[in-house]
Amino acid sequence: MKKLLIVFSALALITLVSATLPGDIDKSIAKVNQSQGFYLFADCDPVAEYEYLGTVKNKVGMSELGVGNDDYETVKGRLIKKAKKEFPDGDGIIFDFSKDKGQADVIKFK
Repeated sequence: MKKLLIVFSALALITLVSATLPGDIDKSIAKVNQSQGFYLFADCDPVAEYEYLGTVKNKVGMSELGVGNDDYETVKGRLIKKAKKEFPDGDGIIFDFSKDKGQADVIKFK
């Protein structure tokens, strides 16, 4: 009986340890940057559940080369500033630069 308990305990320990070891790592998971208290998501979506708070939009155009228009960093900074002002309780920003001027959805994690 004692041997059976030891064998069972060993199997349980092996199972527990193997479950915590990295096996197939999900290569799509990453750490995102933060700025002014917001998690920044560009060309990706958060894995954690969240609530949509609203959208902020950039008023000035943006081109691929930035010629005559604002560059990525300027537009990103402007959207973060607007998000902080309009949605101070927000946790994250999901950027969408597919639009000509750029916009971002502000979210709150559940």
